[in-house]
Amino acid sequence: MPANGYGYQPREFYDRPREFSQTELRERRRKHLTVTLDAAFDLCAEVEEITGPLAEAVAGSPTPHAHRLAVSGVNDAVAEVVFVAVALLAESDAARRTAHIADMSDRRRARQLLTDRAQRPAAPVVTLDDLDTGEWSAALTAYAEQVSDDLGALLGRAVRPGHRRGLDTASERLVDVLRGLDSAAGVVERGVERVQAAAATASTAPTSDPDAELRRLGVAL
Repeated sequence: MPANGYGYQPREFYDRPREFSQTELRERRRKHLTVTLDAAFDLCAEVEEITGPLAEAVAGSPTPHAHRLAVSGVNDAVAEVVFVAVALLAESDAARRTAHIADMSDRRRARQLLTDRAQRPAAPVVTLDDLDTGEWSAALTAYAEQVSDDLGALLGRAVRPGHRRGLDTASERLVDVLRGLDSAAGVVERGVERVQAAAATASTAPTSDPDAELRRLGVAL
């Protein structure tokens, strides 16, 4: 509500951090702008929104199998994101379970032992059939879904960037690996574009049959 008749907003209005949609956060991340992830972040949706269009583009490509290596790179990048998510969750759980230990050395040792025991879900494997059908996106989305809710809850209660001296926050660690996923996704996008451009060039190239070319030009033989 304006503070007076001139339409000025109260100071707390300007101090309030702007809220970005997940799509806007992704765009900012890809431009290497400041990004802070909180409880609203949905890893499952993020993976689906990144890989879904890629899977559709690869399946519609003249040569889907030619993109297998690049898609495997996306698969590995999603696995890395899930690995970091599992580590963050394990560290948070370990901190809670060892808070009663008075000796800091023992507490750190117990935390490390608990964190090392954390198991991450097995990543899916992309097959040639998956490239044809685009099913690899659904497999990666289901893979990320296994940690998505717990990760969102963790981000909601985690320390904000800039408030953890000398250590990266959960948001910063996650943004870092998400940028790796963005990079892998870009490789697939550029590969599909190259194949499409080559196919378009081949379709407009002159035929090697002189008679057919003359007929195409309207010359009677």
